[in-house]
Amino acid sequence: MKLYVDELGTPWLRRLVAARDPVADIPFHQFIISRVTVVETAAAFYRRAHRSTQNFEEAGLAVASLQRDVQDIFRVIEVSPGLANLALEVAARRGLRGYDCLQLAGALSSQRMLIASGVGPFYLLSADVELNRAAQLEGITSVNPNDRANFLGSF
Repeated sequence: MKLYVDELGTPWLRRLVAARDPVADIPFHQFIISRVTVVETAAAFYRRAHRSTQNFEEAGLAVASLQRDVQDIFRVIEVSPGLANLALEVAARRGLRGYDCLQLAGALSSQRMLIASGVGPFYLLSADVELNRAAQLEGITSVNPNDRANFLGSF
């Protein structure tokens, strides 16, 4: 949501996403999201429209922007049976809401994949305090964009 709606932490997150390697002129960071993130974000836009805090045209434009970013910026992890099973394990250990279990399972899967391929470091970016706490207990470094609102660097 923070990439598409101005709120606390938005400027920092937008700078992070826009950061490019000055020599190679490629994105400096890789962003991995779960398919669940796409659904949650689009649903939040439309929920705002139904509650009259945003009109439907703005919601549609925001969702279109999200869909472009899914193609151009984000690497999307699909909700597979293996990811769902990992989310069930996370649910038993951490007692999170269902989508948050899938989010954390996606982060665990991504971290494992990146470590195995020698790429890193990996950070979970989330403004959800409970999800961040659970991620830290699972050995994932989490960063809350709200805490970085006045921070000029990447991390």
